[in-house]
Amino acid sequence: MSGGTFEVWAEHLEGKGQPNSKYCLYKPDNTLKQIRFYDEGGYAWINIDFDQGGNGKEECPHVHMWDWTKKPPRQHLIKIKELPMFLEDWICRIIKLNLL
Repeated sequence: MSGGTFEVWAEHLEGKGQPNSKYCLYKPDNTLKQIRFYDEGGYAWINIDFDQGGNGKEECPHVHMWDWTKKPPRQHLIKIKELPMFLEDWICRIIKLNLL
């Protein structure tokens, strides 16, 4: 069962959220900055970043997968054109969590 979709206006999203949910982070000008999906345990699972942030040189949009067995858990960015290799697992998990 889905934990819902939440719209947030803040500096950043937390690593933990409502289980099986999607958070949409907006900038003060109401443009979308990031979407983060949380798994069944409420841990961040995927980021889709629409804003460059960081060093300002990243291609946007891009994706970050999270792996909580590693430090830091947020992994290196995946360019959208490189996403197809991850897409099947990603879509299956989103459908399973009923986040679409």
